[in-house]
Amino acid sequence: MRHSPLLLLAIASLWTIASDAEPLTAVACGPHYYPPLVWADGGSLRGSCVEVAKRAFASVGVRLQFDYLGPWRRCQDLLERGEAQVAVCASHNPQRDRYLQFGSVPVAMQQVVPFVHKSQLHRVQSSADIRGLRVGLTRGGSFGNELDMLLQTGRPDYAYDARANFAKLYFRRIDLVPLNRDTGQLIIDSLGYRDTLVPAPLVLLEYPVYFAVSRHSPALLARLPGAEAFLQRRDYPAEQARLQAQEAEAFLRPPLLSATGSPH
Repeated sequence: MRHSPLLLLAIASLWTIASDAEPLTAVACGPHYYPPLVWADGGSLRGSCVEVAKRAFASVGVRLQFDYLGPWRRCQDLLERGEAQVAVCASHNPQRDRYLQFGSVPVAMQQVVPFVHKSQLHRVQSSADIRGLRVGLTRGGSFGNELDMLLQTGRPDYAYDARANFAKLYFRRIDLVPLNRDTGQLIIDSLGYRDTLVPAPLVLLEYPVYFAVSRHSPALLARLPGAEAFLQRRDYPAEQARLQAQEAEAFLRPPLLSATGSPH
C-alpha cells in the first residue's frame, strides 16, 4: 500500500523526534560496481544512491555504515542472514522478497540497453536477436524475472563485474552486455572504449530501484516509511539528478597519486 506524501512526512517527523533518544547504526551495502549510483571506492561504497540513503535514513535517526563488504552476491547473503540491514539501489524480484522488505518509493529509475561491439551493431535490433548470443552478466545481478528469462535464451557468460564484461566485449569474446544505460556508458568511457562499444537501438527494460531492509531488523523496518518520506520531497528529483552528475564526474576523475606515485 502506498502512503501519501503528507503521511510519510508526518512519520519522518515522529521518527526524528524519537531518534534523539534511540539512535541506530546499521550496516548497508549494495551493488559493488554500478556507477554513478553505487560502487566500491577503496574500502567503502560511494555513489548517488549511497548519499541519498545516508540523508534519508539520517532523517529518521539511523546512521548507515557503508564499508565495502564484497560483491553484490555477498551483500545479498549478508542481508539474508541479517548481518547487513539495508540494501541501497536494489531492484525488486520475488526471490529477494523472502528476506528483504522493499520500499514503495523509487530511489531512481533505470533503463537497460544492450551494449555491443560497434562492428556487430546490426546483430541486435530486437529482443529476439538475443537468442543464442553470448551475453555478459554479473554474478548475483538481476533485472527482474522477465528480462532474466529473456537473457537466459542467450548463452550467459558470468563475470565479477561489468568492467570485466566490457573488456570481454571489446575483444569480442562475448556478443553483448545488458546494463543500465548511464552505468554502461560511464564504464565504457572510463576504459577508453567509447569508439568501439556502443548501445544498440533497443530498450530492454525500464525499472525502479529501491531501499530495502532485512526482515531480521524490525526496528529498521519500522523506520523505512519515514526514510522514504525523504524521496517524496518536491525538490528530491533535482537533488537526485545533481548527486548523480557529481558522482559520475567523481567516477571518471583519475585517482590522486601519493608522494610515492601510488594511487590512494
